[in-house]
Amino acid sequence: MKSFGLVVLAAFFTLCQAQFQVLDAESIANSTAVKFSDACLTALQGTVNCNSTLVNIAAADDVYGINNDTYAYLCTNSCCSSLEIYHNTVSSACAGQDEAWSGYPATYFGDVYWASYNLSCLADPTSGAHALTTLTLFRAIIQTMYLQPHYHPLLHAPHAF
Repeated sequence: MKSFGLVVLAAFFTLCQAQFQVLDAESIANSTAVKFSDACLTALQGTVNCNSTLVNIAAADDVYGINNDTYAYLCTNSCCSSLEIYHNTVSSACAGQDEAWSGYPATYFGDVYWASYNLSCLADPTSGAHALTTLTLFRAIIQTMYLQPHYHPLLHAPHAF
């Protein structure tokens, strides 16, 4: 029973990991033939102080709704400032070098995480409602309406005559 508790604790710790590396050396080496300066390579391999859930959010093909618990440990000032620091560090360290990925700046991968953070953590300052939660709910309502037999929004809309 004790080992089960340790496994659960380890899984929880992994899930709530407070930082992750944006790019690792192997990913960089396998994705481009461009040779980076040491400073640029070090910057690209930097870590951000964000919960690793952000990786899943950024990789999602669709809207990734987050609940209040995820919002609480993802949407922190330290994560936001860490993403900004990563962007500025890579931008500075890699300035003037060839594009590693045609059409994409060196900051691209960090910027994808930063944009995902900004979208995921957007909330109404008055109500505290999270934008993605509201969007996910709205999308579910629309999908439900269109799945109903013989539903057409123009036939069921209130008429103002």
